[in-house]
Amino acid sequence: MHPPLLTSAALEQIEGITHGFTTRQGGVSFGQQALNLSYRGDDTPANVAENRRRVAQALGADTILSVHQVHSNRILEAKTLPAQAWQQPHDMNALPQADGLWSQEPGHCLGVMAADCCPVLIADRRCARIGAAHAGWKGAVGGVLRHLVAAMVAAGSQPQDLVAALGPTIAWDSYEVSPEFPDPLLALDARNQRFFKPSPAGNGHHMFNLPGFIQAELESLGLGKVDNLNQDTLSQAERFFSYRHARQNGLPDFGRMMGVIHLQPRQA
Repeated sequence: MHPPLLTSAALEQIEGITHGFTTRQGGVSFGQQALNLSYRGDDTPANVAENRRRVAQALGADTILSVHQVHSNRILEAKTLPAQAWQQPHDMNALPQADGLWSQEPGHCLGVMAADCCPVLIADRRCARIGAAHAGWKGAVGGVLRHLVAAMVAAGSQPQDLVAALGPTIAWDSYEVSPEFPDPLLALDARNQRFFKPSPAGNGHHMFNLPGFIQAELESLGLGKVDNLNQDTLSQAERFFSYRHARQNGLPDFGRMMGVIHLQPRQA
């Protein structure tokens, strides 16, 4: 049985790719049929391998290529990954550190993990090229999306031909941040004030619009289409894994979801 996947209407219009954003449902983990896709944490390697197999199969792929995510702006071309990436390694530390991948190799399936951060999938609607990035606030502010788009453009894409989709992410009304949090964003551009509003708790904190910031960043790069699925991870904890929900409720561990995009093999 294939796990349920959320999809972007904009990406679905592009021929030659399959994609999806996972939920926490449809797997074998934590005794709850949860679809945890990270080898880090309390889950067993066998469970994670089975969960990844199910997602890959749902997209018609052999395996999901991923990296050791570290909230950076580093982007890698998938074909440069070591052999461990094709073997679904139990030790994520064996993989190179990065937060995005791109590929133009038929058959490659790219995955980025998230559990409140934003998984971003990108495809070129005119030529066979795909990308995926993990964008938490550090990566987004640090330029992970600019670097991914730049890598795809350097390979031959035109920005206006790129279509991006934002998967399940902690939403504006759920993401409370400290009083000093906005400072580095406002230092970059005073217009970033529009992504903050006062916390309803009246404690001097702010609510941060992470998906709004990401969408504006992608649009500023001239992409042809940016599709936000508008699914809040924190307020739908029964549907999505959420780091913040786990922390707020003293839970010992939490799973990770994925945004996954597959460049289908060429037809013989």
